[in-house]
Amino acid sequence: MKESIIFGAVILMITNFFVKILSLVYRGVLIRLIGGEGLGLWEMISPIFSLILVVASWGIPLAISNLVSRDIERKYTMSIVKTGMILLVITGFAVSFIVIAVFPFVREFIFSDRRIDFGFLATIPTVLIISFFSVYRGYFQGSHMTSLLGKSQAVEQIVRVVAGIGIIIFLIDRGYTITILLVGLSAATFLAEWSGGLYLWKKFRKEKKSAKTKGIFQQNIASRMVRMGTPITMSRLAVSFAMSCQAVLIPRALMAGGCTASTAATLFGYFSGVAMTILHLPAIITNALTTPLIPAIAEAAAENAQEKMKSRIEDSLLFTAYTAIPLLALIFYFAEPLCRILFAAEEAAPMLTLLAMGGIFFYLQQPLIAVMQGLNYFKSILAILCIGDGLYILLLALGCYHGNFTMEQGIIYFIFSDIILWATAMIYLKRKIRIRFRLFKTMILPLFVSLFGLFVLEALSQRLPSSIPELLAVTMLGIAFCAVYLLLLYWMGGIDKELIARLSSRGKRYRSRT
Repeated sequence: MKESIIFGAVILMITNFFVKILSLVYRGVLIRLIGGEGLGLWEMISPIFSLILVVASWGIPLAISNLVSRDIERKYTMSIVKTGMILLVITGFAVSFIVIAVFPFVREFIFSDRRIDFGFLATIPTVLIISFFSVYRGYFQGSHMTSLLGKSQAVEQIVRVVAGIGIIIFLIDRGYTITILLVGLSAATFLAEWSGGLYLWKKFRKEKKSAKTKGIFQQNIASRMVRMGTPITMSRLAVSFAMSCQAVLIPRALMAGGCTASTAATLFGYFSGVAMTILHLPAIITNALTTPLIPAIAEAAAENAQEKMKSRIEDSLLFTAYTAIPLLALIFYFAEPLCRILFAAEEAAPMLTLLAMGGIFFYLQQPLIAVMQGLNYFKSILAILCIGDGLYILLLALGCYHGNFTMEQGIIYFIFSDIILWATAMIYLKRKIRIRFRLFKTMILPLFVSLFGLFVLEALSQRLPSSIPELLAVTMLGIAFCAVYLLLLYWMGGIDKELIARLSSRGKRYRSRT
């Protein structure tokens, strides 16, 4: 059954919140068990692993989502799924074999620390699992049943936390080195992805029983998927390649600046494993809208409903700004206690403070990219990502060359590339489909209200007794800030009641703004 945008968004918010909390707990326990250096080494593996996944999937899950959302009468849905599954199994095995074959020849270039090698190779079986089960993710997203995706992520995260912590404690008690601990983390990732995939597979079996037709492999569908998947893959490769270059270049640049390998790994762990993790917390809400936005935009485009499409795009920008800006303000204000409470790593607080100042551009680019995916503007996405990420990689490479690189410089480069990405995507969509960007309502108003809330927060913090535990104080002040923000935003006319009504409507009953 097709879900309304807001129903899927609410379920995703709840599950995303649950997943993020578990992720924070997981990373918080890991950094206490294996230290900032161990977490940094694991964070060097993750982007390379993600890059391999992008190649292995070849954009086919998103192609499945687009094709399923356009198959309104459900005549070819099962054939789309069957065809996609066969393609994903082939690409998954092929990419895994190639990676294992070429790794001995390229590992010196990729990893600056030999302790990573076995942990990285242990992630390859997970590539096969994710490739196989991602066909179901594409099906449910295209069927506007995005709440199931959130539930599967919750299952994955529960298994990851339980298995990961259990395996690490077991290995540490037996005196194993960090090399084997990384293999243990890879094993936990495999178990997590397997569990989440099984959940979706069981749900899909119920959907398959009610299907009008049985699925068969169709060459014409396979050709469409490859044609759609190629530009999707290129755009995602740009993102994954940038993150992989970040994991490769930042430790090398820090070492060129005089840091030891151990210190470089620790600093990168604080940046990627602590500061970036906290920066992504507002995504609990923003991603909940971005995920169902792709098929919603594709459906509006198929109906040639231009006004409906523009309304959804403008609403998504408002929704993102109204949630991300105040949460980023809280992260900025509570940077040190958040790093200390969650990760026992207050050394990452200056990094987090700097990231929070430019974080809004990271969030505002996400709905724009999602819109372009829904409209199949994948070549344009690739061009925009190459501009922003290419500049980021170039700046990091220069940091390696000059030898005076600091972590603060890397963060400034990251923020600058996000600004370029957002501005380029915004200019493109304004010219292509003439969407409006209401600067005052979208950015200035929530920023002004958030700043006022921070002044109130500072006044309240001075009145709190020093005997109150830090976690309780942060929670109370955070709730007070949110209350002030919502009340003032409502009083100034920022909360649009029609926005909720539009997001709550289903299918053709979604009414565009006049």
